[in-house]
Amino acid sequence: MRGGSHGGYLTGHLLAAAPRMFRCGLSRNPVTNIATMVGTTDIPEWCFAEAIGSGALARRGMSGGDGMARIGSGAGKEDEDEDEDEDEDAVLVREREGAVGGLSGSEFAAMQRSSPMARVHRIAAPYLLMAGGSDLRVPPAQSKEMHRALVARGVPSRLLWYPDDTHSLAGCCTYAETCVHAGAWLDHWLKE
Repeated sequence: MRGGSHGGYLTGHLLAAAPRMFRCGLSRNPVTNIATMVGTTDIPEWCFAEAIGSGALARRGMSGGDGMARIGSGAGKEDEDEDEDEDEDAVLVREREGAVGGLSGSEFAAMQRSSPMARVHRIAAPYLLMAGGSDLRVPPAQSKEMHRALVARGVPSRLLWYPDDTHSLAGCCTYAETCVHAGAWLDHWLKE
């Protein structure tokens, strides 16, 4: 079983749902815990839509078109007093800061329930995780959290960390290296 990003999210779910069906898994920058990702990703609206449904975006007045969610007090309203010279990154950070604190208890619980980490105790297949250390889409802590939980349970897991790579892991050397490691992982665990 192999997937990247959302496909990695699905890989985690499938490894947990059918623990005896797959002999191993591998994921590139997988979403593993929506509840911890929502406050650190550049696409928090995806977290709401995936875990709660697209209606959650409308109820919160969150935009989906510009990649920035309006979460917390004043959601969906432009601040008329906002400094026009404010750095765009500062706006994104400010909006993210209220993300987790602005979740209701039921939203947080829904995000936890919708995550592969909620069923990590069911994963038995060896799992290779590959993460870009500079990924803003699916922060690399998602892979680290899954890896540590698997190792703590005695499930074979390996985390490949590429500190300078982003979400795509598409640098020439990185891409070649991930292909070699994926092939070796599959070769090792799929041998009869």
